Amino acid sequence: MKFLIIPSNNALSHIAKGIALRDSLIRAGQEALVTAGRSHAKFMESFSVQCFQILFSWMPDQVR
Repeated sequence: MKFLIIPSNNALSHIAKGIALRDSLIRAGQEALVTAGRSHAKFMESFSVQCFQILFSWMPDQVR
């Protein structure tokens, strides 16, 4: 199963919790990504989280 973890805001504490959840899911054999703003890329890389630059994002009006 694949998971996309989107912290409720871009605070470091929420991102850190997302990284912890991501690590647990990966250990359980799942795929998981954590979203964060560009300004937090160095923080995420310090936890060995690979970062990708998103050039375009789209959010539908209603996410189910």
